[in-house]
Amino acid sequence: MSSPLKHVLALRVPGTVVSDLKKALTPKEFKKYLHLYLWPVHLVLQTQANTSDMVFKKSQGFVPLNFEGKIKPVVSGKPVLQTLKSSGILVPKRNSKGRETYTTGTVSKSFTIGDKYHLDNMIELVFNNRGFIKKCKRTEAKEISEPKPGVERYLRKVFNDFELDSYSKTYCDLKRALTHLRVAANELGTYEHIRLKKRLPHLIKSIEDNGHTASQVIKELECIASYKKGRYATDMLQIRQFELGEIFFKRAPKGDRIFTTANLMPRDLRKFIKHKRGKALFEADIRNCQPLMLCGLLKKRYRGKWETDLLLYKDLCEKGKFYNYLFKVMYGIELDEMSEETRIRFKEKLFGYVYYCNIYESASYSEYVITFKKEFPTVYTFIIEYKTEHGYKALSTEMQRVESKLMINTVCTQLKDNKCSVLSIHDGLIVTEDEIEHTETLLQEAFEKKQGLMPEIARKRIKPHDIALYKRFDYLANAVSISI
Repeated sequence: MSSPLKHVLALRVPGTVVSDLKKALTPKEFKKYLHLYLWPVHLVLQTQANTSDMVFKKSQGFVPLNFEGKIKPVVSGKPVLQTLKSSGILVPKRNSKGRETYTTGTVSKSFTIGDKYHLDNMIELVFNNRGFIKKCKRTEAKEISEPKPGVERYLRKVFNDFELDSYSKTYCDLKRALTHLRVAANELGTYEHIRLKKRLPHLIKSIEDNGHTASQVIKELECIASYKKGRYATDMLQIRQFELGEIFFKRAPKGDRIFTTANLMPRDLRKFIKHKRGKALFEADIRNCQPLMLCGLLKKRYRGKWETDLLLYKDLCEKGKFYNYLFKVMYGIELDEMSEETRIRFKEKLFGYVYYCNIYESASYSEYVITFKKEFPTVYTFIIEYKTEHGYKALSTEMQRVESKLMINTVCTQLKDNKCSVLSIHDGLIVTEDEIEHTETLLQEAFEKKQGLMPEIARKRIKPHDIALYKRFDYLANAVSISI
């Protein structure tokens, strides 16, 4: 699908936002100034879509909204933010005393979308007010970073070799329907259709019409997780970015990571990425990549004989068994035997308590800290000393910088010379089937030459989990769109 014309601006917002603004504004204001009131809503959702998943995990979806730089120059003195807040469309972040707070390190307050809109149908409204569009483009231009010549520009160019399967949108609506169904069943404490039908009439009717039951649907589709707060809207915006070719692409000033629509997507949605020429796609994933990156810093600090725990740490990371080892010590079972959601949550907590937190949180008596310190005392001491000397954020930045130097500056540059189609997923690279072996060889060589490490590389096929299963129940996607 081609991009919109330059003299129009498309704002993507939850559909109910428009109907609620119609109630909050006079008919004249609604007709003349609707675009001004939708602009901040669009910005919040766009920022969420173009930000790491940590914005939901750590900040509950709150993102900074620069009033002086982005809102005030556009809204022409209208009480836009006041109206959006009083209507519950935008919710400001508040401290323990109930006061609106500023985002750390900025002069901006943080906002998220009201709870009632999180699973709402997304709509796209197109405006052709040239003055409004010019102001919006001017505020956005300050944050646009053009890819630098070389590997950055090449990675942005070959992004156009990829697209999302058209079924991705249906999958998101199916996931949304399941979320509604699970929430209703949990709140009512039953799967009885008579009671569920009062809450979800269209959804339950479609289930009955297709000869299924609510409990059957939930059981057979247990492989699909429910939507977390705020994720449906951002998924739909990322799908739209792929459709229009309006790909988000930005290299972080610290850490050197390249953030794109592809690596900002949740894993289940990323599985719908495909090559435009029909080539099979594979991801070459460095197992235990971030813990492994610490080994390079450890080698600089401990140049002589390594302690036993240092050798164990390095060996586990190189073999891709670090997470499994730590999980088994803590819980007595293999992490690989657990669900993907459990594995992701374990890694997040490990990094949150040990690697990326400030030293005061690291000193807390979390089971993660206690276990890590007991098993790898020298490594833990190094982490605390590094954070104390350079600041706690410096460790994560340096680990990401080393990773990006290897993955982007070294391996992707070599793939560029071979004109390969490649997507960067931070600790992994997505390439076509005919390039996967070559990519794995380049990764091994780069890690060995630059860091003296031999990482375990996992080869993963990029495809949906079970498309045939999804299609058996995709009538739910249509039903949920009608019922909301």
